[in-house]
Amino acid sequence: FCLSMLTAASLVFRNNRALRLRPFFHHSRLMHQVSVKLISPSVVEFSFGGEVAELHSRWLRERCVCPKCVMPSTRQPLKDIHLIAGKNPSLVQLTNAHMSGDQLHVQFADGHKSTFSLEDIRRDFDEFDQVGVQTGAVPLPTKVPWLGSNFSPPSFKVEDLRTSAGLNRFLEQFIRFGVALVKNVPSLDGEVVKFAKGFGTVRDTNWGLFFNVLSKPDPASKLEDLAYSSEKIDPHVDNPYRDPTPGVQLLHCLANECPDGQGMSGVVDGLYCAEELRKKDPRAFAVLCSVHVRWENDYPLTSTRPHIDADPQTGVISAIRYSSKSGGYSPVIPVEPNPDAGEEVVAEDFYAAKTRLAQIIHDPQNLYTFTLRAGDCLLVDNTRIFHSRTSFDPSSGLRHLQGCYMDHDSIKSAFWRSKRDQLSFPLAALSSSSQQQQQQQQSQRMVSYTAMKDGSAADYRFTAKLYAEDQKANQVNRILDMLRAQRGPHTKLGARVDLYEHALQAATRAVRNNASTDTIVGALLHDVGELLVPSCHGDVAAALLQPYINPAMHWVLAHHEIFQGYYYFHHLGMNRNVRERFRDDAAYDECVAFCELYDQSSFDPNYKSLPLEHFEPLVREVFARPAYWWNPKHPKAGAVTGGGAAH
Repeated sequence: FCLSMLTAASLVFRNNRALRLRPFFHHSRLMHQVSVKLISPSVVEFSFGGEVAELHSRWLRERCVCPKCVMPSTRQPLKDIHLIAGKNPSLVQLTNAHMSGDQLHVQFADGHKSTFSLEDIRRDFDEFDQVGVQTGAVPLPTKVPWLGSNFSPPSFKVEDLRTSAGLNRFLEQFIRFGVALVKNVPSLDGEVVKFAKGFGTVRDTNWGLFFNVLSKPDPASKLEDLAYSSEKIDPHVDNPYRDPTPGVQLLHCLANECPDGQGMSGVVDGLYCAEELRKKDPRAFAVLCSVHVRWENDYPLTSTRPHIDADPQTGVISAIRYSSKSGGYSPVIPVEPNPDAGEEVVAEDFYAAKTRLAQIIHDPQNLYTFTLRAGDCLLVDNTRIFHSRTSFDPSSGLRHLQGCYMDHDSIKSAFWRSKRDQLSFPLAALSSSSQQQQQQQQSQRMVSYTAMKDGSAADYRFTAKLYAEDQKANQVNRILDMLRAQRGPHTKLGARVDLYEHALQAATRAVRNNASTDTIVGALLHDVGELLVPSCHGDVAAALLQPYINPAMHWVLAHHEIFQGYYYFHHLGMNRNVRERFRDDAAYDECVAFCELYDQSSFDPNYKSLPLEHFEPLVREVFARPAYWWNPKHPKAGAVTGGGAAH
């Protein structure tokens, strides 16, 4: 375990960018006076007022964003210039470079010409991690270390997030301090996932999409953890044994009836602790950066990482890990130094460094404690903030939290999108106060039976009412969530659009063709089961919609994958005319038209589809109809909800 690189880094404090990059001309307002010259075919030199900076020809070429080099809509490169250089390095060398105003014009040996803004070059030079060729400016708030005794987490009401500006303020504070509290999140089962999905993507784990924190094993996952007890839990990060470690943890309080002083939550800023360690004991800091330890969970899951991640060049801390309940077991470290190994970590160095860090983390002045109340949702940066809990008496009252995880990219993307007024929090995605009240009331009562044959009329009236209310409140949201789950490159499977966009295109074409509501909703949902059962996915959509749409459209959905075969079965050695078996069915022509007009034509990445919000009212209109309205005596009309008498 050699310290040669990290010992130097450990002495660096915050203004350390100069170790990596020299500022590209301090007087940016006078950049028009910059002069350039080629000092070799591979290097262009900039000079101004005695300052000099040099850039490589390939550095410039890979940043060219002309239509010959990148896809204009995404700025993704069309060619790998490094492969070109591998075949003939001279092709990407420079033959000319000159300034015109604040623009740099260059020509390469292969004849390609590029133009660059000097300001763009300066920002890429000086602010490398805050700009992008494809993204434009993507600055993040500066992280601010904090001392627990002088700190209170930024607090918001969920209503504050309904505008882009409000959401951006919340995310800005969270990124800056690593912790934030959001109040008035409905204290309902699974609501933490709805809240997280309002601005990002939830990380699924073996604990599930979300997990319960009760003084007993999680009833959903049936897994055990120290968190599922009433014991005290020391400051720690969650899941350091995962690869990668979840970046953000959300803890949502559904109930907390503990007496004052019991079951209190705590947070410690690991960034502050790490900086304190670096300031007071630089060698201990370097040791904890260099020794990779093993983190464990009995699932089993393991990963090997150091306690502190710090950039060897700049010293900037990107992550700190400490969790006594997840191990952090060291490898075998030499007890005595090897005289021939140079500066080396020995076992006593490591354990002394870990003890010093533990003492700083557990120093009471570094801890901020508070009580989570029903409706509070705590967010912590899980690569920075240690969270803790005091013990409690489970017989004194219910303490029930639900949690989930997100990754940092969700937070960063939401911050940039909300800053550009492209994202706000959808309050409508959360349950209403009336739904919250109903669920709380309903959770206090259960049926009498454990086998259905023993149930009473009162039992079944009760459950039918609950199912009907749940259907009214959540059915459409669940259906639309199935559709939203088809968004992303993982559902393209070779196509030029994902299944979500395909659905929007099909429904949009139906709207623009003045089709019926049933046809529009059918087009929107026709492939919702395609990833589940490709060979009969039409049956999935047909079954979901059967009670609510006209029988002809139900037939179309159930048979559309057969009729779609007209366009490709023959390419796979099958009979494209197999649909002719159904020519005598009443909905044959309607199914032919559905596939021709809406389905087979909806794979165009340039088509301007209507957003899902346009279709949601139509979906709600369809699902608001009485089940089997087209045949009230249908034997399933009263199933589960008691919506009608079964005959």
